Amino acid sequence: IYTLESKNPEYVTVHVGSTGYATYCSSMSLEVPSTSGVEVYGAKLNAEKSAAILSNAVTPGFVIKANTGFLVKATPNTDVRFACKTEVGNTIANNDLVGVTTATKFTTEDVVYLLANDGNDNAVFKRNKVGSSAENTLSANKAYFINPAPKAKYINDTLDIEEGDATAINGLNSNDNTDALYNINGVRVNNSYNGVIIKNGKKFLQIR
Repeated sequence: IYTLESKNPEYVTVHVGSTGYATYCSSMSLEVPSTSGVEVYGAKLNAEKSAAILSNAVTPGFVIKANTGFLVKATPNTDVRFACKTEVGNTIANNDLVGVTTATKFTTEDVVYLLANDGNDNAVFKRNKVGSSAENTLSANKAYFINPAPKAKYINDTLDIEEGDATAINGLNSNDNTDALYNINGVRVNNSYNGVIIKNGKKFLQIR
């Protein structure tokens, strides 16, 4: 369940269901909230295309670029509010999620995996078997995985979500090293890096 985005909203609200996960994608840049218990991730398919790996944990204050798909993890059956921002924002590195901001139709040629409940309140990505008109359309403001080789043999009908060793992308706060530098994709860089950097949640142009 998602709030419909008005033309210029101050916030959007993402409902996290019984699995404790939700996907989202906004037509506006969004600031990751500092709400306790809320975690925001990018996700990547593993090499075997059999599981979804949480690739990057996006920390509070990080501004996610518009039209970026991402995962929200929170207490089941709660709402999470994101502030809308006018700045461009940043992409999430190592993120295979495809976001949509309008209702999107799939064809029988598309092999897509949508977030689903496995029946035991565990979150999985389930292959969407296109058939009825209802199955052909994905609602707005969601994200999904697509098989990079649609005509290849499907390995699994479901992709488990594996947390793995997610790398933090820092926003306003860095708990481990306040002098750490990151590029706009959230990748840590050193003092010799040329370009826009993020330090202590603020952007700088560094030229060496």
